[in-house]
Amino acid sequence: MNKVSKITIITINYDDLGDLKKTIQSVDSQKSRPQKHIIVSKKLKLNQLTKFKKKYRRFILGKDNSLFNAMNIGKKYSLNSPVIFLNSGDIFYNNNSIGLIQKYYKVLKKNKVVIFKTVLVSEDNYFYPKKKYYNDKNYLPHSSFIFYNSKHLSKINFDEKMIVTADGKWMRQILKKSNGLIKSKYNLVLQNLDGQSSVPSTRTILLRFDENVWSGIKEIIKFLIKLFLNKSSYFRVIYFKKYDS
Repeated sequence: MNKVSKITIITINYDDLGDLKKTIQSVDSQKSRPQKHIIVSKKLKLNQLTKFKKKYRRFILGKDNSLFNAMNIGKKYSLNSPVIFLNSGDIFYNNNSIGLIQKYYKVLKKNKVVIFKTVLVSEDNYFYPKKKYYNDKNYLPHSSFIFYNSKHLSKINFDEKMIVTADGKWMRQILKKSNGLIKSKYNLVLQNLDGQSSVPSTRTILLRFDENVWSGIKEIIKFLIKLFLNKSSYFRVIYFKKYDS
């Protein structure tokens, strides 16, 4: 029987059952099971998810009106617990990932943030953060950002008016109110790059401009690069300074 951890996992899904299944299977294959696995989905129905029921899994369906609203909803059910946002389609690096988080439980409870490494994946291409980039203060992968959702920090919500980058703003606010940051050397999550938002398009350009002009300009540059490259080459170009592949 798997050990019980004190970790809460929050997974946000819109309507992709295939991606969600990958994430659920990754959670269920862990040597240590989470205390809670909260799944917030806009479009999926309970009859589609019955086979994934576990004592530690909770489904919140049809309640959210945006990505960051869904994250805020999930966060409400994770009070007084270390929390990780594991996106639908993303999976743990290996079956001991929850156990690694659990080892940091005491420091997390002291209101410290722990950041692990996120490995980016596109088809058969894996991108590992370079040491210099990982140690940079701006390395804040939300998929490997663990915080203790105390009563104090639970008041810090994602800005639902933002469309794309509310997670970065939220993490910086959490860090500001925390008692410090610890960076672990371990890979924790394999983040899927094959989603629609990972590849620049006219839609993502408009979304970035809604955030700020500089983000929009950078997205246009990425869009132009993508016009001349296949997906694999594109990721290698834009990540070559920050990731090893």
